[in-house]
Amino acid sequence: MGNFVDLSAEAFSNFIREGDTIVLFSASWCRPCNEMKPVFQTLANELTDRARFGVIDSAVSPTVAVTMGVRSVPSIVLFRDGRLRLMLSGQRTLAAVKQAIVEELQEPS
Repeated sequence: MGNFVDLSAEAFSNFIREGDTIVLFSASWCRPCNEMKPVFQTLANELTDRARFGVIDSAVSPTVAVTMGVRSVPSIVLFRDGRLRLMLSGQRTLAAVKQAIVEELQEPS
């Protein structure tokens, strides 16, 4: 789907371990999740030089969501060096998501 990686439960920890990573927690059966994917795709295209992007299907890998404290899908989560820095749950506009992400990326560790 473009500038992001489809993540498995096994690959998740390594993916978020270093640097800034942004993960969309979704589920294949979730209509709002499917509606957020184009927003996430655009975000990944626009910020590909600032962070790495991945998507994990919570229906396939539910333990990852539980471990990270994700209680609803869709959720966009920003990690820095493996630590959760920002969680945006529910449907949001591209402008709102981008503003929140960019502000958090500018914050020092």
